[in-house]
Amino acid sequence: MAAVTNPAAADVPAAQLPLPGRFIVGLTNQRLMVFSIGGAFVAEPKKLLHSYALDQLAWISEPEPEPVTGVAQALRVSVGVAGAGVLSFEFPRLQVAEARTTVRRIERDLTIPRS
Repeated sequence: MAAVTNPAAADVPAAQLPLPGRFIVGLTNQRLMVFSIGGAFVAEPKKLLHSYALDQLAWISEPEPEPVTGVAQALRVSVGVAGAGVLSFEFPRLQVAEARTTVRRIERDLTIPRS
């Protein structure tokens, strides 16, 4: 399941962390965050649902393409959060390139030793 792991992270419970049907994933140089969606005409972050320091991330799965009609694909990813559970979500087909970049950033952060 895990493509890249953080050897310093604690165990990850098998429980799936709850996510609404639509949400926004944010990644900074220090945190992974999940927001609910607000906005009447344009989707924008509304309420912070989950926020984890990058050193809490224990592993990230290999991105799995989800076949959809046509040429484009969605991309499924799971992230193990130490002491919390598993965040499983899908990037929409129009954001697959951004999804791959996000996954690479998380993978890079998992392999950098933190002091």
